[in-house]
Amino acid sequence: MRQKLSVLIPCKDEGHNIRACIDSVRDSAAEILLADSGSTDETLDIAADLTNSKPEIRIVQRENINPSNFKN
Repeated sequence: MRQKLSVLIPCKDEGHNIRACIDSVRDSAAEILLADSGSTDETLDIAADLTNSKPEIRIVQRENINPSNFKN
């Protein structure tokens, strides 16, 4: 039996890269967690648009205190 893969993508202001990043893991991931730390560009708009076609994408918004804390 194949294991399900969850992919965590931490980001902030990655509007120019986020679509390609998500698309690169879409076929492999059972779940994609986009962890945003306060984007002020179009990152969240693009991600929200992608959730319409792939509901396995979840957007989580958190303050980035430090890298370890943010990813946990």
